[in-house]
Amino acid sequence: MKSSDVIWALIATLCVGAMAPLAAGTAGGLDWQGDGALAAAPRMAQAADPGRAEKLIGHWRNTRIVFGSPLDEHMVFRGDGSVERWSVTASGRSGTVRGRWGTQANILGMEWEDGSQWSRPFTFHDGNLVFPNVPNQRKFWERIG
Repeated sequence: MKSSDVIWALIATLCVGAMAPLAAGTAGGLDWQGDGALAAAPRMAQAADPGRAEKLIGHWRNTRIVFGSPLDEHMVFRGDGSVERWSVTASGRSGTVRGRWGTQANILGMEWEDGSQWSRPFTFHDGNLVFPNVPNQRKFWERIG
């Protein structure tokens, strides 16, 4: 096993351990239902920095080049706990996927209408959202609205 594999396994283990309260149904700053789904309105009052969650509200874009063409990923976080995402390429636009979002300290969690869930560390750097904030996976999102 390569040292990078060991490091990745350690990081994954730490993330799973940090997320254990989410699986238990009470996630501090997130209002999780007993089945693991986000409730209609996330509670952010218990977050380490409640203002940090409020900074997420707005329209964010991540642009990268894929096979020589730009790919814009969009996420819109609303104050009511709803979130939307879609992508745009030179040849078209994907459909909009809706979901719910919430934070606990530096963890941003989202549950999408298709049943998929994302939960990763986030931070802000020079006005940009860094999500996920995980080495070798970081994406920088620019606020556009």
